[in-house]
Amino acid sequence: MKWQPIETAPTGIPVLIHYQNRMGNSRVIKARYIQCFTEECCGDAEEGVEEYDEANDCYTYIEEWWKCIDNWDDFAFIGVHEGVPDAWMP
Repeated sequence: MKWQPIETAPTGIPVLIHYQNRMGNSRVIKARYIQCFTEECCGDAEEGVEEYDEANDCYTYIEEWWKCIDNWDDFAFIGVHEGVPDAWMP
């Protein structure tokens, strides 16, 4: 498997992504890209996590990369805010 440009990554499914953190260190995490208005959110999340979808009268996650968390009961993923993903692989 080879790293591929982040622009070619699939949406909605977990993949490995690469980015550099603020310290310039490479990081690889399991994440998925959620497109705008495609996944409903609880409606009481922290600011910057959700936006209101008037057409469907619900809150949805904002469009961005979300790190998959396998060991939390309440949250399945958190936003990737520390770097800009630049590559992905299955």
